Amino acid sequence: MEQECRVLSIQSHVVRGYVGNRAATFPLQVLGFEVDAVNSVQFSNHTGYAHWKGQVLNSDELHALYEGLKLNNVNKYDYVLTGYTRDKSFLAMVVDIVRELKQQNPRLVYVCDPVMGDKWDGEGSMYVPEDLLPVYREKVVPVADIITPNQFEAELLTGRRIHSEEEALAVMDMLHAMGPDTVVITSSDLPSPRGKDYLIALGSQRTRSPDGSVATQRIRMEICKVDAVFVGTGDLFAAMLLAWTHKHPNNLKVACEKTVSAMHHVLRRTIQCAKGTLWPGWWGAVWPREPAHGSRRLPGLGLGLGLPRRGAALWRSLPTWGGLRLGAQPKAGEGGSSPGGGTPSPLCPRPERGLSCSQGWRRPEAQPGPAGAENGPEQEGH
Repeated sequence: MEQECRVLSIQSHVVRGYVGNRAATFPLQVLGFEVDAVNSVQFSNHTGYAHWKGQVLNSDELHALYEGLKLNNVNKYDYVLTGYTRDKSFLAMVVDIVRELKQQNPRLVYVCDPVMGDKWDGEGSMYVPEDLLPVYREKVVPVADIITPNQFEAELLTGRRIHSEEEALAVMDMLHAMGPDTVVITSSDLPSPRGKDYLIALGSQRTRSPDGSVATQRIRMEICKVDAVFVGTGDLFAAMLLAWTHKHPNNLKVACEKTVSAMHHVLRRTIQCAKGTLWPGWWGAVWPREPAHGSRRLPGLGLGLGLPRRGAALWRSLPTWGGLRLGAQPKAGEGGSSPGGGTPSPLCPRPERGLSCSQGWRRPEAQPGPAGAENGPEQEGH
């Protein structure tokens, strides 16, 4: 049995719906992690609705909560996971906490979803205060180990636009240089070789050998679109990436395969539920480009249809697997099991058909990757 693995998750909470900690905590617990949740905000519902009420935690309040943990000597963590916040002093305090936790546990991994904004119809906009950007750029990203920005957020952090895969590589290299060893651009508007019905997400991971050498693994994920908008998927994605990079710390491809397989199963169940609970015949219609406020939310793990938020561009797509054989048994040591072992569940499933994840993707002038790099499977929103 594996040793207990404990996560400090600092992100949003809503009374109604499943985003932030409401989307991340239970899936991590299902996979065997202990999760201590701090709510950066407590809202009635997510801010994509016409109306929302609630409170925003400030830095003093966060400090008081953390001091309580310290006084009881229970501030021992293996991971920190952060997402949506609206207060820059709070964000700066998060950095101070991460630094202190890393001092007492140098192996601690900080997974940061830099929730700031997204693109709609090719135009990017921020949906958090703009004064959070320099805090993310100058303080948060340098202490992060894994970051999961969308294309717009990656552009904000680096000050460089992405128009091609080569430019995306350069942006990920800039983000690596800022601190994180693992970068996943969870959605982009780059054209897919498979055509307009697919979207591309990109990943890059740097690993260091005992001799000091550094190897970089690149992956490209191609995702088939579907006319539906989901909320909470980015929060679920970051949580699942934390879980599967824990299991496969030096293999981003496998971690993304399993992360997006979990996403696929959750989305598929959400859609199945939608077909059974919404008005007759709606699924055959084209879903409105911008669903009306108050459109019906669906039961299911942190997901719903309507009310676009973070990741709507990517998650207007339903990931289905392409690179792996349908129903193939996982390789030894890589199969769909929780960190502690056990029977596959929707959060640790076997791959499905439809989405592809390619390994060894590099700049044309770079040295070629390992021969026979396998095509495999793969995946965002606040």
